[in-house]
Amino acid sequence: MRSDDRAGVDDAVGVIERLDRSKIKYITIDGITTRYYEDGRGEPLVLFPGGPYASLSSLDAFPLPFEGLEKHFHVFAIDKLGQGHSGNPLHDRDWTVEALVEYTHKLLVALGISNAHLLGHSRGGL
Repeated sequence: MRSDDRAGVDDAVGVIERLDRSKIKYITIDGITTRYYEDGRGEPLVLFPGGPYASLSSLDAFPLPFEGLEKHFHVFAIDKLGQGHSGNPLHDRDWTVEALVEYTHKLLVALGISNAHLLGHSRGGL
């Protein structure tokens, strides 16, 4: 690995290490456990990281720093269904965009979020 490549890796690791691990939570909906990060006060802001199903892309790798967001918003960063540290769909038929949207809606309702700003990166914007 070149030294200039290593700097990018160190920067990404620094973002992960700055997360307050006490603000990482888990919730189970329909038998599937989902990991999310919650911080701040104000209007809800829900962040969805990119990456395809079955990838390790998670809220840990979200490209925006959490610092500062919690000063203005009640931030929720979510590992999507079948991604990161969240559980997989229980049935093969549920590996669809429709099932992801339905599950995400149930998750937001369970978290008490009825109105929010949504921000997604890459496939998280879907």
